[in-house]
Formats: sequence, C-alpha cells, structure tokens
Amino acid sequence: SARAAGVQMTADIYPYTASYTGIGILFPDWAKNPNDYQQVLAKREDELARFLRAKIHLRNGPDATLIGTGLHKGKTLAQISSEMNLPFEDVLMHHIGPYGASGAYFIMDEVLQDKLLGQSYINICTDGSPGIRHPRGYGSFAKIIEEYVYQKKLFTLEEAVFKMTGLPAQTLGLKQRGLLQEGFKADLLIFHPKAVKENATYEAPHTLATGMDFVIVNGKVSKVADNFAVKRSGKILRKD
Repeated sequence: SARAAGVQMTADIYPYTASYTGIGILFPDWAKNPNDYQQVLAKREDELARFLRAKIHLRNGPDATLIGTGLHKGKTLAQISSEMNLPFEDVLMHHIGPYGASGAYFIMDEVLQDKLLGQSYINICTDGSPGIRHPRGYGSFAKIIEEYVYQKKLFTLEEAVFKMTGLPAQTLGLKQRGLLQEGFKADLLIFHPKAVKENATYEAPHTLATGMDFVIVNGKVSKVADNFAVKRSGKILRKD
C-alpha cells in the first residue's frame, strides 16, 4: 500500500532461514541492562525460567538455537542442555546469560521468504560481517545463483544479478555504481554461472564461495581465481 501511494518502499533479504544476533534477544527487557542481572536471578529466577522456556518453544525449540560465540560455539542449546544435564533455561540463565554469546536462530518461514525474494523491489543482501558464525556473510550471493536461479528457478540470472548490484545501488542512491554502463565505475565480477558454489555452512561459516574467476574493484583486479591481490582499491561509498 505504501508503494501504491508513491513511497519508495524496499526491503533486503538474505537466503537463509536462520537469523543471527546476540543471545539477549531471548531474554526479557527486565533481565537486561540497566537492570542488575544478579538481582534478577536472586528475586525473579522462577519467572525468568518460565519466560525463557516459553520464548524458546515459540522459536522452534532448543534445537533451533545454535550458539555462535563463547565456550559453547557450534552447539545447539539442546546439545548443551544434554551435555550439562540441565534444562535449557538453566543453561541460558546460569551458564550463558543475556550477554554471554551470539547465535543463529532457525525461525524463518522458507515459503514466505521465497515469495518475498521473488518481488521486484526486494534487494538481496548478506546482513553479515566477516566474524559472525553464519554462512550468510560468505555464501549469500553464491547461494542465490546456485539454488534460486538454477534449482528453484525463482528468477533469471540477470534478475538475480540486478537484485544484488543495480537495485541496491539505486535504492541507496549510489551514483555510477551497480551497472555495466559506460562512464560507471568498473566494479566487476567475472564468473561462470554454473560453476558458482556456496561452500559456507553453519559449522564452517567462513568458507569462501568458489567459481568467481575475477573480481575487479574500481577498475583494478583484486582477485584472480583463488588468489587475492595485496593491493585493495575499494573505498567507502556515500550517497550523493
């Protein structure tokens, strides 16, 4: 309805069914800063335990929370609970806490996600940073080509590339970026479409995708096959 009224409404989506953020998302506001967590445990532990049990069950259960940092990284909340022989809410309250880890949460609806991804005004993103334990940072764009273009056939290769390049540049108001056009900055990725493969997983999230032959940034080669050039030619982009 906003778009019909002339508002430039867009959205960004990455092609995975798990989110990633701090474990505090599971805790109530009254158990987080500026409140004293130790006082919360002392006075409202039973209430907090009930809250966490309900919250986790609403979010597909303890198997759907994968810890990404700290002592328990790489394990689900269910696995930690089993290993420690404790209820998962006790693990959260006494062994992790609201600031003790980040995690991946398998809470998304793939059917809905695919329906949204197919819309012409949806940008494809990673929503990631290099250090997070989520494959979206290294695998999103390769996964789109490998799975959504060739397996699901949700859109054409040209449409997929535009949703990862020209559309985001247009949405963000970046000039001379995102298109193969005379006078534009030469930011180019040269690849054989069917050779592209997403290799990142939740167990090994920092594994690079393969099939990218050349990466050229601002007209200078920064990657050839699996070899990265020492010199980097990127720069911070600002909306004009």
